Amino acid sequence: MSPPAPPVQNLIPKKDRLPVLDGIRFIAALSIVLGHAWGEILKFDGYPSISSFAGIISLYSLPMFCVLSGFVIHYNYAELFKTMRTRWAICEFFGARVARIYPLFIVSVFVGFSIQGIFLWLGRYDMPFALLTLHNLTLTQSWFYQIMFERLMLYFGFGLGWSISVALFFYIAFVVLVIPLGRWTSPRHLLIAACVYAAAVIALLISIRNPVTDISVSYFHAATEGSNGFPSWFFYFSPYTHVFEFVLGCITAQMYLIVKDREFSSWEINAGFAIVLFSLGLMFLAASSYSADSSQPMAEIANHLKENFGLAVPIALIIFCVVFYPSPLATMLEARPMVLLGERSYSIYAVHVLMIILFARPASAFSHVALFEAFIRLCLVVAFTLVLASATYRLIEVPARTGLRRFFERRIISGFGVRAENVSKNEHQWATVLRLALIFVAIIAVCVWYQLKIIPLYGTII
Repeated sequence: MSPPAPPVQNLIPKKDRLPVLDGIRFIAALSIVLGHAWGEILKFDGYPSISSFAGIISLYSLPMFCVLSGFVIHYNYAELFKTMRTRWAICEFFGARVARIYPLFIVSVFVGFSIQGIFLWLGRYDMPFALLTLHNLTLTQSWFYQIMFERLMLYFGFGLGWSISVALFFYIAFVVLVIPLGRWTSPRHLLIAACVYAAAVIALLISIRNPVTDISVSYFHAATEGSNGFPSWFFYFSPYTHVFEFVLGCITAQMYLIVKDREFSSWEINAGFAIVLFSLGLMFLAASSYSADSSQPMAEIANHLKENFGLAVPIALIIFCVVFYPSPLATMLEARPMVLLGERSYSIYAVHVLMIILFARPASAFSHVALFEAFIRLCLVVAFTLVLASATYRLIEVPARTGLRRFFERRIISGFGVRAENVSKNEHQWATVLRLALIFVAIIAVCVWYQLKIIPLYGTII
């Protein structure tokens, strides 16, 4: 008889539940749904300003996703890397993340390939099909600037999958960051470091804005204009700039972990709520200047920062304050309906495009009746998205996640032994950090080599 299977252990150490994070997740997902649906449904001939309002709605969604991702990941897994051997922690971490994002992503890719007829490329466009499939299966479609049929490759198939690809890069960066960041135990020192970090990132993004455009033209002959241009990809779609927002989220989570057991006075509660209101005001100011004339240098820099790290700072302040201090906003975010919808945020993100395709219509002449009819279709998109997302959450996300976590846990136990045998003794931590950093640098070097030697920046893949 074969020996009995080892007992199943919890893959992730239990943490105190922070339901307010689920509420924030839903707000981020809803802003994406409304932004995309508004731009595709409220289209009228001669009234471009109505559909352009979609940009204001979705302005905060990407930085909110990046900062929140950093906070959630560090909050949930910092203790894992602190208490377990690095090899165990890495395998458990990536096993849990793959189980979380990969099943629904693969289903979405298959649906996207079917809708866009990409399977019909076989026999005619074998090279584009192979590249597109390879990058989707490896979740690296956002890592490289690749023009395919005059468009960015990441638009094909599951177009929204590029943000999931960005998240994978975040996870790799987190493994390098988590150990040194976990050693910060002084709130004052960490706050100073966070301020210096934010200022340095802002200065860096401002300083490289023009050189990135110049280098892409002078040396690589890449396109520079529009959403298919190299600067647009580098600053918006690639993970190489958004990782700064993710790191800020990790720093915010470390600050919370340091102070979460500390008692606070009523004065601090009021100050925290004032910070939330101030941060919301900054975000409202950014939205009100969305369509401002960018011909002036300062306005151009401000617009650049709004899409690159600038909004991450007030978002990080809001997340920390609503998680740590009680407030009316925190009460709203942790309400049961918000938490339930937040748990389904990944499904909401994945399926809403199908509903937009179903209810979108060509642009029509503007009238009050047409506006009302379009608004009804917008509401239907949101409603049916929530219904379909609830179904995919229960039928795909939950069972696939549970099954994969058990699979990965058994593989980890069979390879490294039981959890009790893999508790860290905090030996050679800095040597471990150095090795992980070198691996991360090697990954970046391979990406640069692949970009410049295999898939150059110029030309179109056909």
